[in-house]
Amino acid sequence: MHDLVHDLARRILRHEITVTPEKAIYDPSQSCRYISLTKCIKNIDRKLIRKARALYVCDGAFIFDKPIKKSNHVRSVILEHVYTSSLSPAIAILKFEYLGYLRMTHLQSETLPEAISCCWNLQALHVTDCHELLRLPESIGKLKKLRSLDLSGDWKLEGLPQSICDCDNLHSLRLISCVNLATFPFKMSRNLQSVNLNGCSRITQLPNSVVQLEMIKSLNLSFCSDIQELPNSFNWFRLHALKLSGTKLARLPDGIVNLWRLKELDLEGCDELCGMPLGIGQLTQLQRLALFVVGDGKEYARMSELRSLVRLSGDLEIKNIRYIKCSDNDGEKAYLTEKNGLQELKLQWYSSNREIDLEQELALLNRLQPPPGIRKLCIYGYPGQQFASWITEKNESSFSFKGKTKQLDPPPFLSLAHMELADYRNLKHLSGLVNLPSLNTLKLENMSVLESVGGGPFPSLKELHIEKMPHLSVCSVTTIACSAHGEGGVKSFTASLV
Repeated sequence: MHDLVHDLARRILRHEITVTPEKAIYDPSQSCRYISLTKCIKNIDRKLIRKARALYVCDGAFIFDKPIKKSNHVRSVILEHVYTSSLSPAIAILKFEYLGYLRMTHLQSETLPEAISCCWNLQALHVTDCHELLRLPESIGKLKKLRSLDLSGDWKLEGLPQSICDCDNLHSLRLISCVNLATFPFKMSRNLQSVNLNGCSRITQLPNSVVQLEMIKSLNLSFCSDIQELPNSFNWFRLHALKLSGTKLARLPDGIVNLWRLKELDLEGCDELCGMPLGIGQLTQLQRLALFVVGDGKEYARMSELRSLVRLSGDLEIKNIRYIKCSDNDGEKAYLTEKNGLQELKLQWYSSNREIDLEQELALLNRLQPPPGIRKLCIYGYPGQQFASWITEKNESSFSFKGKTKQLDPPPFLSLAHMELADYRNLKHLSGLVNLPSLNTLKLENMSVLESVGGGPFPSLKELHIEKMPHLSVCSVTTIACSAHGEGGVKSFTASLV
């Protein structure tokens, strides 16, 4: 918040809050509701928290001068960077009868005290970055009101206690970067709606207790690198988000096309994926896909199924374009140019054993025209001899009035700021580029026969990278660099033609 707003809030709450260890002394004239203690290493007067609602302690180790009574008013406690092995602060605050929110970080202990089961009102328990923590107490099942459990960053955590299934109201479970986690309870709360296992690299298959969740809305398995397949049957019909980025999945289960409420299917970095399941186009609510892999075979979805995914936004990578049958106009049926929500588009061909028809490859590229509002465009492995007309032909829609020519339509791709073209083995001339007024980064790499680049100008170009262009003339490189006549000109320029 702004300093003035902060000062105003402090003035209004001057009798409600204390923030320094020096002021952590009981004053009968005050009734502090919010207490913040940093680098506190001395005893705290128990009377200080007599009417406190929230307690925040950072970078210190404290104890109370007298035992804590259960009947205090503290609802929220945060202990950050409280490096202690005795857990005396934690044991003390676990006596807060009405405690609803507890967050602890960097506690140096292999387990939490059993006293946690006394916090009958606890709704959120966040024990994060506790690198020595091995297990939770079995008594955690007594926390009947617990709704959120976050154990992220607890590297040595081996598993969850079976009693966790008794936490009937548990809605959110976060286990991010629990790299040693390998086992799961046989059963989980049937009300679980969000499970985050991002970075749990020891999990080899999705636990049955997660597969059986019927209320789940969000499931994050990103970077669970040992998971190579998902079950074919599940009851995730309320699922809104399924994140699988960085996994080694070779194919998606066919049942995934029945998740008609799915809005996010994150497949970014799924390099082993061979294709999309038939019927993927039924997911009409999908807003993010990140990756569409064209499969080599009838068991995979055709690219034309992208047509019905009209809500796609953000970034999209289309791989294995070489498998598209040009004769079926499959690329045209994807209607990429109408997906105005897309900001980044990557198109990947790369080589194949089949015979290449250069005219058909050009026709295919022309059908894959991006939407006009695209900001980043990358095209890799295109095998044709000519480039797409939508990037090389200028807009000729104009009229003449009193001897002056005016264009009816604005030039295309006004927002395109970043373009990468790489691994073109047959393209000799990249000429006639349209005016790209917002282009600030241009990367050209590994074009073994390219001889010239022309077009533009590029008034906003700031970064120009040219590599592995053995036949490209120095004159063409100079022409591109000089075309960047905007303020300051090109600021980053690398060229390695060999």
